Amino acid sequence: MTAGGTLSELLHQSTTSSPCVWCRPALADTFGTRKHGLLHSSPVCPPRATQGDGIWPSSSGRAGTEASGKILTGNSKEVAQKRPTAKDLPPRPLPPLNVSVASAQQGTPPQPLHSHDDGGAESRLELPQQEVQVPPQPVPAERVEEVCATARSRMRRQVLSVNGMPSNDENIAMARTALADAIAHTPNMPAGQHYLPDADTFVMSLTKITGTVRTVVKSAARAIIQHKYNLELGIWDASSEVAHKLRVVPALTTHLQCLFTTVKMVLDGTLQSVAVLEHDGLVSLVIEILWTHGFYKDLDFDDPTALDGVIALAGAALCSALMEYKTGVYKRVEFSTAKSKDTYQNVTAYISDKIYPRVELTARFKALKDKMKERGEVRLGL
Repeated sequence: MTAGGTLSELLHQSTTSSPCVWCRPALADTFGTRKHGLLHSSPVCPPRATQGDGIWPSSSGRAGTEASGKILTGNSKEVAQKRPTAKDLPPRPLPPLNVSVASAQQGTPPQPLHSHDDGGAESRLELPQQEVQVPPQPVPAERVEEVCATARSRMRRQVLSVNGMPSNDENIAMARTALADAIAHTPNMPAGQHYLPDADTFVMSLTKITGTVRTVVKSAARAIIQHKYNLELGIWDASSEVAHKLRVVPALTTHLQCLFTTVKMVLDGTLQSVAVLEHDGLVSLVIEILWTHGFYKDLDFDDPTALDGVIALAGAALCSALMEYKTGVYKRVEFSTAKSKDTYQNVTAYISDKIYPRVELTARFKALKDKMKERGEVRLGL
């Protein structure tokens, strides 16, 4: 037996009287094809309970009322009232558009859209302003030469003050930095918003500045060593100049002796003989390459260490020029990273490790750099 009778009874009832639309689901549930919330025990079309009777289940699971429900019997000819569907319900208002697309994607709190009265009969929604990122623009044609000239100066500054003996990769990186700095420091051209057309070609041209600066420094060093280190003998001197150079050059190049001179100064409260990095040949070469050749224009003298790199590069050039007479006769020695980087780094290490940790040596080194700058400016009448 099922909840509504045996299968044969139900089939018999369905032939004698047609069940109403409300009881058809009950029959379907009897056959196990659908579930119905309430089964009737009377044949065919028993009275159907309504919410008005207090037994119709509401959406909350408790008894409720339904004023529009009707009681239908199996013999009733009255057509059951049509149940409301979704399309018969009044339209539900949509929630207000209170978030922008950008804020929804980024997970920011929703921002309401405010309306404002523009003086007319209607008001309109004011959409939020979204920041538009402008892609980088090419440097204007009339300012390309200005940017390029600044970049060349910045590159010379890096060679003189930062790294005079870079590797190939370091040299390219220095050139790119010089170009970026030039664009950033050009008036009315904000950093990151402009680029130089065909920048790669120009960067490669900047890398050649390193070799150009070193060539100027080495040429000046060759001229200075002849009289500052007494490599040349007087015309009436009967001694062999070759033998003289064979004896002098090794002593000058050992432990960088060609860059130092000995002075009396108070160190640690005691008057001592101290080797200082200020040989006449070194001082003369720094003044020569900066003020005679005009490289002083590329330096930032507000930086107290601006001359440190110049002194190291000049020291490496002097050692390279002296080594050309190591055999007593002139034999060219290339002034390059491969040949002179160790000497360059030894001078920079001496400045940072031996001079700056000592207050007295630091003060004297600063005074030396001030004197070189003063002497160079006097020679040029600046």
